[in-house]
Amino acid sequence: MTEAQRKAAVERLAKAREARKKKPSELKNVHPDVASLPSDHILSYENCKKYLKACKEQISAARSDMRRNVKGASAQYHIWKGYEGNINTYIRNGDWLDDFYGEDHNKRILWTVTRMAYYDSGKPKRIIGYKYPDCGEIWTQEMEDEEMKAFGLVKKQVTTVKSKKRKRIAKAK
Repeated sequence: MTEAQRKAAVERLAKAREARKKKPSELKNVHPDVASLPSDHILSYENCKKYLKACKEQISAARSDMRRNVKGASAQYHIWKGYEGNINTYIRNGDWLDDFYGEDHNKRILWTVTRMAYYDSGKPKRIIGYKYPDCGEIWTQEMEDEEMKAFGLVKKQVTTVKSKKRKRIAKAK
């Protein structure tokens, strides 16, 4: 390559880099809801890429532990493979399927109820730890007790049942 050709190639590359900087890359395989999230959101595309990278490292470590026959390595491998699949599904479809998130898969998702369901008595059906639109906060056991009292319902007493299993008697020889 001559000196003139080299200079022309450098100029072409510089021009192509400038054009690429002006036009951001289009995320074709990313769901629009995921792509539109701000980068500081816990489930943004940028954070999901970090989670995937950490997940792949854990998969690699678990795979090498499986080869060395480390106890529990197979279970860890399959847990991380499932998490990897859930992240990829979220990026593709926009539906988070897992109860946890994060690089270590240890932060719990806060589920929010969008449609309320009711018992025949009119009492809303609720799950402790979920966020409900009518109260605007996370439902707690204390709130459940107050609502049961307001509807005149009695909390069922939990009783332990004594085991009827017969004990084996050792016979003397």
